[in-house]
Amino acid sequence: MRKKVLIVGCTGEVGSRLTRLLLDNDYLVQGLSGFRNCTIHHPNHICRKIDLLKFGSIQDILDFKPEIMVLTAWLTSPKVFWDSPIFIVTGK
Repeated sequence: MRKKVLIVGCTGEVGSRLTRLLLDNDYLVQGLSGFRNCTIHHPNHICRKIDLLKFGSIQDILDFKPEIMVLTAWLTSPKVFWDSPIFIVTGK
């Protein structure tokens, strides 16, 4: 039975590479993306744009029932990430 992996930030630099690596090793991968469109097309991969700060958005994760979760999402915009309201809301 294939392991299910949830990747938060699957469209970013690190997340997309990890997603491809896992798919090449026969994992089922659900990716969550905030802003970017997913460019990975594979039968074992589902990618959803989702706002984790919105009520109810967690249901997709619960339905998938991942065994492993990896957080690769990070705001890296120069001069923005230090004071981003995203991190203030999430409790930085």
